[in-house]
This record gives sequence, C-alpha cells and structure tokens, in this order.
Amino acid sequence: KLNLSSDDIEKGKAKYKNKFASKEGVTWSNYSDNQLLYWYYKLKSVQRFIETYAMVDSFNHNELLKPDSKIISLGGGPGFELHALKKMGYYNLLTLDVTPEFEDMNKLLDIDFKLYDFNKGYDELEKMKPDCIILSFVYRNYMTRDDLNKLLKFCPMILVNDRSPNLKGYKLNDNQYIL
Repeated sequence: KLNLSSDDIEKGKAKYKNKFASKEGVTWSNYSDNQLLYWYYKLKSVQRFIETYAMVDSFNHNELLKPDSKIISLGGGPGFELHALKKMGYYNLLTLDVTPEFEDMNKLLDIDFKLYDFNKGYDELEKMKPDCIILSFVYRNYMTRDDLNKLLKFCPMILVNDRSPNLKGYKLNDNQYIL
C-alpha cells in the first residue's frame, strides 16, 4: 500500500501522463517514486495483464506451455504479466527485476520475486532452467537480438510482449519459439 494523499496522487498522475516527455523518459530508477508507482500500478497492470493473457491464449492451443512450466518474466517489474498466467492456471512463476520496489506487488499477487540484473550476464538465469522467458519493456529498451540468441541457447521459448513492428513471431526449430 502506497498511502498517498490526494495531492500526491494528482502529482503522480501528471508524472505518469508526461513520463515520456523528458529526454530520458521513465526508467527503472524512477520507480522508487510512490507518486509515479501509484499510476503505473493502476494503469499498466491492466495493459500488461490483458496483453499477456491474449498472447498466451492465442498461441498455446498446442499446449507448448504446461501448468507446471517454469516461466520467468525477465524485467517483469510488479508481476502483472505473470499474474495473467497465474489466472490461466500456471503456477511455477518467477519475476526477475533490478528494481526492489516491485517485490511488494509481486508478493501481493503471490508471485515469487528475485532481484536480478541481466547486465551481469545470463549464467544465473541459465541455472534456473526456465521453460519460457517473458520479455516486454526490457527487450525494447535494454536488449538486442544477440541477447535473444543467448537466451535461446538454454531456454526453448521466449515470449516478447512488444508491439514493435520489427519483431515477428517465428518458430526457430522443433523446440524453440519466439513469439
């Protein structure tokens, strides 16, 4: 609970509305601002939930993902993407994020959370043996195709929740997919 005054909520609304007006935009470092977090949780939660639910629902007719599949959201923030999967019956879920402020929301959603900085490499992630990795904001803003290739060396499925026209879903081989 953020326990903000109505004045703080209004200030946060203005920050959220203008989040990309500055040259830097909003980055993970801004999420220690409770005024901004309030609106991020209120608005982004719905967007990420719906996008993820629709993405998995649209492709998983062949049951590539099982309820016990180990699904990791890399840079998953407050856990809204995994919350959608939890509602779909998946339960082996983990959010990895560099921002400690997101741990409380993950706990509220009953999703495991671990601090993780992928800029230090993927060795620790590889040891977790994920069946699927979900990427969204972190892919567009911090990763390259080379990063995807590194992830695909140890993870059979990458789901990218991004509306970028540069990224299309495709099957790499019998056991690897990018959607």
